[in-house]
Amino acid sequence: MNQWNLRFSAFLISKHEQEIVSENSDGFHKISGTASRMGLYSRQYDKAVVFFHLDSKRRFCL
Repeated sequence: MNQWNLRFSAFLISKHEQEIVSENSDGFHKISGTASRMGLYSRQYDKAVVFFHLDSKRRFCL
């Protein structure tokens, strides 16, 4: 879980990354809770999970 906190923190600071995509969906509910507390949104698909931030300066296509 600490690994995800670091990854989300780096993502929020980054001006170039638009989303985090992971094929590892183990513990998605726990990870998505952490993401939500950090102001991120998450979606789970068949083979991947995606975390993103709705920021007016970034544009997202899912």
